[in-house]
Amino acid sequence: DENHVDGPFEMATWDVSREHFCGEARKLIYTFLPEGHEQVGKLARLCRSMYGTRDAASIWGDTWSDVLKESSMKVGTACPAFFCSCDGDLKGLCHGDDFCVVARQKQLQAFGKVLEKRFEVKQTGHIGFGMNDEKELKILNRTIKINVLNDEMSLEADTKLVESALESMKLKG
Repeated sequence: DENHVDGPFEMATWDVSREHFCGEARKLIYTFLPEGHEQVGKLARLCRSMYGTRDAASIWGDTWSDVLKESSMKVGTACPAFFCSCDGDLKGLCHGDDFCVVARQKQLQAFGKVLEKRFEVKQTGHIGFGMNDEKELKILNRTIKINVLNDEMSLEADTKLVESALESMKLKG
């Protein structure tokens, strides 16, 4: 809808650095002191979640969703990886440390600032319908393309899923 007062929808992606260190550890987790700092009979207690610990993903999920909720966004109930703005114009998902959002330009900029306020984050991609916007974006090893002539975004098929579906339906020969 390029005639909308706030411009057409666009898509942007962000990557959060060291996301598993962003949340506070919930359990008492101890580890050996780093090389060069060892002391006989001493261990280190983790104050932050750490990649590979059992609750790291859960802590990260709660951390980023709380940040978005504080910014008046709604996080999915059935699937907490999805979120949207209260007016529904901004829609997005979080997969691990990657965020992918579809919204109008001002909303994308505001969303980026919400992330930057709390996390070390880098915008990793942007596509849009404008003349100077990129038209192709790769996220989660899938390509999303903008077709300006048809006024649409398309998502490349996941060939692994297609192969699996053909096999399960006994259509592969």
